[in-house]
Amino acid sequence: MRAEESARGTDTEFDRIELVHPPTGLAALDGPHVDYLEPVLRRHTVRT
Repeated sequence: MRAEESARGTDTEFDRIELVHPPTGLAALDGPHVDYLEPVLRRHTVRT
């Protein structure tokens, strides 16, 4: 997918995917991320 977008001369939207668990792992990611990502990760790692 990335190669196809590059061939068309467009910027890629997703150039990598990272699996992050638990939310504290978010700090290890390079680059910007949305401000609501940490609360979403925290909510989905809560065990019931």
